[in-house]
Amino acid sequence: MSEANIRRLSEQGDSSSQFALGFLYFDGKSIPRDLSQAAYWFKKAAEQGHARAQYNLATCYGTGQGVAKDPSQAFYWYMKAAEQGSYSAQYNVGASYNEGFGVGKDRAKAIWWFRKSAEQGYADAQFNLGQGYYHGDGISVDYVQAVSWWRKAADQGDAGALYHLGFCYLKGHGTAKDEIEAYAHLNLASVHNEKARLTLQVLHDHFSPSVRLRAQQRTRQLRREIDAMIKAKKVR
Repeated sequence: MSEANIRRLSEQGDSSSQFALGFLYFDGKSIPRDLSQAAYWFKKAAEQGHARAQYNLATCYGTGQGVAKDPSQAFYWYMKAAEQGSYSAQYNVGASYNEGFGVGKDRAKAIWWFRKSAEQGYADAQFNLGQGYYHGDGISVDYVQAVSWWRKAADQGDAGALYHLGFCYLKGHGTAKDEIEAYAHLNLASVHNEKARLTLQVLHDHFSPSVRLRAQQRTRQLRREIDAMIKAKKVR
């Protein structure tokens, strides 16, 4: 649809077109970038219940793009989108409760919203839910559940989850102790995680050459497994 038609329908009150026009202004590729106009049209659509517009408007308020930064308005619109099932908004509601951004800190509510998002497959939420279970922060300690949620995030390539899984395999927390699995997970995490690199070096020096070879083989296999799961998810 042309920009002229999108604008015409937006002015007639069509929420999908209002969202699209807001995105055009935000993106700035086909028309000059104008963040205030982007926020204006996102708000028009958001007020009609358009979930993606609500999410984008929340982000504008949270970052001060096109509007004055207002954490309470960011939280309000994230909640609106979250209540419609947006997993990214649900995560941001959880993060807002976790950090006290636009709302009072409440770790139990943060965990509740992280779970809603995690159950829809959002890796960041799965990682944070795992953190809650492992540390008993906002929920009872449960290493098995921590490992379960970290594994779901790790299957999407999340470096933090890979590191924590490696640590759990190393210590036998929530899963059987397995130094080969620990090495493989830490090895993959080490690309982006300094703690993983340091732990991996200690483990590497501890292994005999034959065990080190097995661990490196398992690393390559784990990489293939994760890549296959990521590819399968994209196809769906």
